[in-house]
Amino acid sequence: MKTETETEKMLDELTKDDPKLKEYAEQYSRQLDASVAVTKLRKKEGLSQQDLADKVNVSKSTIARIENGTMNPTLKMLDKIGMAVGKHLLISYN
Repeated sequence: MKTETETEKMLDELTKDDPKLKEYAEQYSRQLDASVAVTKLRKKEGLSQQDLADKVNVSKSTIARIENGTMNPTLKMLDKIGMAVGKHLLISYN
């Protein structure tokens, strides 16, 4: 069972009367989850953004945009990143 964080509680309160805002906030939250996952993976592998970009065959700015949350990576891109470092993308519903 997942415990709701204070941030999630606050977000629920702020968006309870605006379904469109709630939908946007949830989508952006998922995008940030991907950003954090890519950053953690890269650091765990001891790679710089440029090193990872070279392995994935994309620009360093693409990796930077994924990590800072300004790019919403596709599942294909996330899988490509994982494969570049010998990891498998795992998708689950919570």
